[in-house]
Amino acid sequence: MTKLVASLVLLAGVATACASSPQAAGGKVSVTAAFYPLAFVAERIGGSAAVVTNLTPPGAEPHDLELRPSDVVAIRDARVALYLRGLQPAVDDAVKTFQDPTRAFDALSLITPRHLGDGSVDPHFWLDPTLLVTVAAAVEQRLEKAAPASTGLFQHNLTQLDSELAQLDRDFRAGLANCARHEIFTGHTAFGYMAARYGLRQIGITGLNPEAEPSPKQLTQIIQLARKLHPTVVYAETLVSSRSVDAVARAVGAKVAILNPIEGLLPAQRNAGDDYLALMRQNLRTLQEGLSCRS
Repeated sequence: MTKLVASLVLLAGVATACASSPQAAGGKVSVTAAFYPLAFVAERIGGSAAVVTNLTPPGAEPHDLELRPSDVVAIRDARVALYLRGLQPAVDDAVKTFQDPTRAFDALSLITPRHLGDGSVDPHFWLDPTLLVTVAAAVEQRLEKAAPASTGLFQHNLTQLDSELAQLDRDFRAGLANCARHEIFTGHTAFGYMAARYGLRQIGITGLNPEAEPSPKQLTQIIQLARKLHPTVVYAETLVSSRSVDAVARAVGAKVAILNPIEGLLPAQRNAGDDYLALMRQNLRTLQEGLSCRS
């Protein structure tokens, strides 16, 4: 918390400079993205005309982000700041200090939010590729405004990204069209947008907070439901503990597989050149196997 307060004080101290932030080195437009999916979009659309800083390091849990001094500098100097309101309170607080609010873009402002039973909002819209298309178009418009000379490049890159996301959506719809099961037991209740798009039923074990644990009563109820539905796979994820997932899987004799909410990249994934598209296709293969889908 001390680090966050110090960062925000520094940011407030340079707020005047924010209104006329310089271009990045070489005339490229500087972009900060609060976490990986937004950074992916900015990198793909900005291409050679943008320098994108992802505020969430590889392997870090985005929900727990605290701003470092270097993050404050990146936000201060950015011509475009991409974030998702409610996901990372430290970033929410930082963008409130902007004298020019048009530099900040809240991706959630374009999405019809999905509310969970406890009233919380699921932020994981990017797991529906068609929603990421909507956000990508808005990011492109903001890059055009920040660097009009590169409009042609931005529009070309957006067209290419839209095509790839449309193909990804078609692959998911076809790949999940004929499955023996449609229920997915997930550790982190992060797959509501994906489930709604592709006709699945998500049953979350730990809720929206990936680090929370269900109460003994809640866990018992989930195990009872699992025994009725007979899942062969229960899904954990990459960045958090799978203790509750393991308990449900043991109780029903199911395997544990990884379903990635793609909040960030692991260092090994980044080094291997994986990106959002590759990880989504891994998710598709994982779901097809776990749900006994026929091609």
